[in-house]
Order: sequence, then C-alpha cells, then structure tokens
Amino acid sequence: MSERILTLMSESLRLILVDRFHEAIIKLNHLLVLDPENILAKTLLFKIAVLTANNENVLSITEELLETDPNNIDYLFQRANSLGNMDQFDSAFELFNKVIDLDPTFYLAYACRGKIYRENKKYDLAMQDFDLAIENTKDNPSVFDERALTFFELKNYEKAILDFTESLRINKGNDIIRYFLAISLSKLGRNKQALSEVKKIKDTTLFIAYCYLERGIIYQNNKLFDKALNDFNTAIEMDDSDARFYYYRAMHHLTIREYKKALADFERVLQLECESLKLDVFIGLAHVYRQMKQFDKAIDFANQAFALDANKKEVLVTFAKIYGELGEKEKFFEHLEQAVRAGYDWKTMDKPIRKKYFPTNEFKEIVKMHYDQYYYDDVT
Repeated sequence: MSERILTLMSESLRLILVDRFHEAIIKLNHLLVLDPENILAKTLLFKIAVLTANNENVLSITEELLETDPNNIDYLFQRANSLGNMDQFDSAFELFNKVIDLDPTFYLAYACRGKIYRENKKYDLAMQDFDLAIENTKDNPSVFDERALTFFELKNYEKAILDFTESLRINKGNDIIRYFLAISLSKLGRNKQALSEVKKIKDTTLFIAYCYLERGIIYQNNKLFDKALNDFNTAIEMDDSDARFYYYRAMHHLTIREYKKALADFERVLQLECESLKLDVFIGLAHVYRQMKQFDKAIDFANQAFALDANKKEVLVTFAKIYGELGEKEKFFEHLEQAVRAGYDWKTMDKPIRKKYFPTNEFKEIVKMHYDQYYYDDVT
C-alpha cells in the first residue's frame, strides 16, 4: 500500500472521529481513485452512510460490498433497514429474514422488522417480533421503546407503561420516552404520576405542537391552569390549523369560567370543520350556556349533540344537569337514569345538583336499579 494511500486513510479516520464526514468522504473517494478495490475505504464509506442515515448511499455501497461478502450480517441488516426507511417493504423483509436465518439471535433484525409491521398496522406480527427481540437482549432500551409505542398505539396503556418504565430504567435521560410515559399515565387517570414524570423532562427541543397539547392536558388535570394555558397557546402558535388545540383550550376556559373565551375557541373548532370533535364541541357549548344560565341555548346544543349520538353518556348527563338546574325533577331523573345505564358515574355529579336531588327516594331507586350496592353519605 503506497504512502499516499496510507496518508489518505489516516486523514479520513481522523475526520470521521470528529464527525467531519463530508471531508472524510472526499478523501476516501480520492483513495478509491488510486486503489479502486480498497475494501477498508468502502467499509468506511458504508459506516459514514449509516451514521448520517443516508439510505441511498447505504444501498449503493452495500450492493458493491455484498458482491464480495454476500453473508455479511452488518451489510445485510443496514441494507434492509434502509430499504424499510424508503418504504421498499418487501425487499426489506426479504433481507431481514435472511439476517435472522444467518443469526436467529440478532435482535435488531426482529426489532426493525417489527417496526415496519407496526407502521403497516400489522400489530400481531409486530408484537411477535418485539417479543423475540426482547428475548435476545435485555439491555437495549430502544427495543422496549418500540414495543411500548405499539402498545400505546393500541391504547393498551398499562402495558405501554411497563415497557416505557423498563426503557427508562436502562436510559433515564430519554425525555421523549418519559413524555410518552407521562401521557400513558394521564390516559389512565393517574394524573399525579403523570405530572411527576412531566416535571422530570428537561429537554423540550424535540417537542412538536401535539407534545405541548398533551402536556397541557396533564397540567389541566392537575389544576395547574396557568401552565396548561401556556402549553395550549404554544401548541396553537406552532400549528393554528389543528382543531384539537382550540378544543382543549376551550375546555380550559370553561373550567375556569372564562365563558366568552370558551365560546370563541369552540367556534374556531367548528370553523375548522373537524367532524370527529363536533359532538364534543356541542356538549361543551351546552355546558357553557348552562353555566351562563342561558338554558334555551344549552338545550339547543344538547339536542344537536343528541342527534349525533343519542347513547353517549356525556350527552345524557348534559341534559340531566340542565334540567336539574332548571328544577325539572322528572326530566332530570329520566336523563340521569339513562346516563347511569350508559356508564356514567353518578358520584361525579355537580355538588349543587347532588345536594338538591340525591337525598330523594327517586335517586336511591335509580342507583339500586343499576348497582348491587350504593353509597349515599359521601355524595350528598
């Protein structure tokens, strides 16, 4: 090997060690002009392509490297991973399968194949691969991350929490995973634990608008209203076209009795024509007008919600609260019973209404009808 080639190789290695990849590539390509078959130079170019996540370069370089070393697991795996990143799933699966045939304990192949299955909504196959990946490694947090994110997508928050927690046991500094752990806890109503995890997050530079929304919800659930509002405002500043951000800010305003601001945000949700939120907006508007004592408007929006879903417990209890405040006892109990039948927890009824109606025999009969036993003293 000539002195010039040795010099270029040495300089390339030095540049790679300090992440000056572009300059290293120039020197390695120069080296290959002098020595076209230099495997070490090609291998270093391969490593740079992997480190810089340059999928096209990975494919180009591995195609050449595999001609001389067709069963090299690293080349095959990284090629499969790049094909998956470029949505060439069939080709990626073929190579992942080959890697696993060559080494059935190669956990990263299972994990990456499982990730593709998850992205294509093939959750059963994804879970099988993540389970196999975890069987073959106990100390790589990313494998637990992938399975946890799959549980999260499936709304299986209990199992997601277990895997997020295990991942953070291995790598406590992953703030994005801690963020997902906090959301999972929040989804299960474990608000204090969710807040505890949120407080541990130090780096929000990767937060997108949705992250601020979810953190805002956690603050809201813990009655930290100023912090909640700041996060809802930040989410809207980052993306003013997402109706969810306005909806949750509207609910915040409703909670703190800023009714005009709540009405403005609910109106903005309707302007954005988000069909999935229309029912919740009508319920929210009914409650705004109920609390403003404008009962005709409250009933009108409750009827609009009822037209969309006549069996939703939140709709039925909205009617009950309106009629309860109006003093229409018969309609109150009629809708309360329907709400309880639909799954409403009567113990969460507004305190003034509880005091007014729950000591009555009518209420006791409703509870007896739908529960094996009922509690009375703690709600009146």
